[in-house]
Parts: sequence; C-alpha cells; structure tokens
Amino acid sequence: MRHEDVIADIGRELDCSTDRFPTRRRPRIPVDIASPVGPGWNPVGPVEREWYTTDTSPDDEPALLAARLNRELMGTLGYSGEK
Repeated sequence: MRHEDVIADIGRELDCSTDRFPTRRRPRIPVDIASPVGPGWNPVGPVEREWYTTDTSPDDEPALLAARLNRELMGTLGYSGEK
C-alpha cells in the first residue's frame, strides 16, 4: 500500500487490503481525514492531496531519498527508483 494511493483514494486501498487479508472494515464507508493535526491534536489545515500525488519535491530531495532507498522494496512497490 503506497501513501500516495491512500491519499488519492482511501476507499479503494482499503478494499484492496480487505480483499487480500482476512479482515473486515468498520465502518464500511471510509472515514476520510480532512485535516492533519499538529501539536496538541490541533487541526493545522486541509490535507493537500495534490502535493502528495504530484512531483513537487525540492531539487535536492530526490538525491537525499535515493541515498536511503531500498531498491528491492521500491521495485516491489512499482517504483523505478529514478526521477
């Protein structure tokens, strides 16, 4: 399960999990989190779904992440590991 897939469509990803593992969803309709929380459980604004599902990373971020990647895991998840 990839984070950006959950952000894009939480219901679809939960359906995939319940199809694969012996479990059931409660409640059946997914409860979406519309606002992330900060210190003290205070809402800090709406979830920025587009930021998570598009390539908007700073120029140096790909190199920093590439140095820590587990290439085998990335391949399993369908990522090329290349920008």
